[in-house]
Amino acid sequence: MIASMIIENENKRRGWTDEEVATLANINLDEFKEIASGTKDPNYEQAIKLAEIYNIPVAAFISSGKQPIYINTGSGSYNNSVNCYIGTYSGDVGLKDLVKELINMIRKK
Repeated sequence: MIASMIIENENKRRGWTDEEVATLANINLDEFKEIASGTKDPNYEQAIKLAEIYNIPVAAFISSGKQPIYINTGSGSYNNSVNCYIGTYSGDVGLKDLVKELINMIRKK
């Protein structure tokens, strides 16, 4: 799992403990340890928090080794709108939310 590799490398590089990162990310310590060990992928909210703490794009934390990320598009039946979602094995993330997050990260730099 990619998130666990990022966490391990970044914590080693920065000298951070799991407890420190869990506190910074406001993630329950037991849940964080599952993410850090690779037994669980972070959900979208957790991925955003980890991305902010490590200053790494959120996409690095939402990808999964269990199923590749895919884009699902389709036309709405009522107003001819186009719906688009970024999906992972654990659920869909609205493209609009993902793009907003990426724009905010770019603006911070």
